[in-house]
Amino acid sequence: MVHYLMYFEVSDEQNETMMMEQLREGYKLLNELEKQKITLQQQECVDEPEKWTQVYQAAIENKTKLTEVLSGFDERFLVVTETKLKKRRKKRELAKRRRERDYLDRQEQLRQRAELHQKIDQWQASISHKISDAKRKKELNEQADKVLAEVRQKLNDVNRNIDFIKTLVKLRKLRKEAAVRKGLYTPTDCDEKFESRSAVLMSMLELQKKDYTGEQRTLEAMLVNEQLENLKKEEAAEERSRVKKEKVVRRKIFGRSDSPMDMSDPLYMFKQYYLQAEFNPAALVQIRKEWDFFLVPQNTPGSSTVPMSWVLPAEPSSAGWATALKK
Repeated sequence: MVHYLMYFEVSDEQNETMMMEQLREGYKLLNELEKQKITLQQQECVDEPEKWTQVYQAAIENKTKLTEVLSGFDERFLVVTETKLKKRRKKRELAKRRRERDYLDRQEQLRQRAELHQKIDQWQASISHKISDAKRKKELNEQADKVLAEVRQKLNDVNRNIDFIKTLVKLRKLRKEAAVRKGLYTPTDCDEKFESRSAVLMSMLELQKKDYTGEQRTLEAMLVNEQLENLKKEEAAEERSRVKKEKVVRRKIFGRSDSPMDMSDPLYMFKQYYLQAEFNPAALVQIRKEWDFFLVPQNTPGSSTVPMSWVLPAEPSSAGWATALKK
């Protein structure tokens, strides 16, 4: 009773300090009791009665002290302590969840950053590849043009040499005829030597001409194939651009069509109606017939020609209306 009255005579701060000290003391006694229990259960202690009795008496004393310490706690302190422990436990759980969430957020940011870096690296690699490919093709074309120019120059030189030999043969023939008319004759061995050397030179030049002509045709064919390949690539790029624009137009009119539209979609019937002519020839004829009902003479007031492409929706008239549009 005296201890209980003294407890209410002290302040709340001193009371909490005293209770915490008693709590620590009780925790210490409880640990000692656990150790003594383990000691009493060991075979070595059971075989020595005196030691077992000594440990048992110490355990009884610690149990009595623990009972006295526990009796000093009042209900209000226990409730307050339990509330504080719950708050601390909840706070630790919240901090743990916050750390886990922050960790997951950091991991997601790192993943997005790595993905973005990978996309940037791929984009840079594609740009670098395109630049190096274009540079390589340009160098090959320049080299091919240079080689082709050299081949053409050699071919021109061969043709000029052939023409020169032919002219030289004609000139010798004319001079020989003029000398014969004057009664002058050239030795036979000289004629044979000239004809032999002329034939050898012509044969050699003809072979060179044949080689240069084949090389010229090969280079020209390579350049033509390169031009055709570039033209095909440009046409393929234009086709991809056209298909992309067509998809954008269809998305503006019918919305996203990446996933198949089911019958519950509000735009299903609308899309089926405007695309039926692409799959049903009878529907194409019927739609054209309905268009023909509205044919009028040219220059009729209020008339217009049949559109050759999709009629796109008008742009939003204000920023407020633009925010209401579904992207």
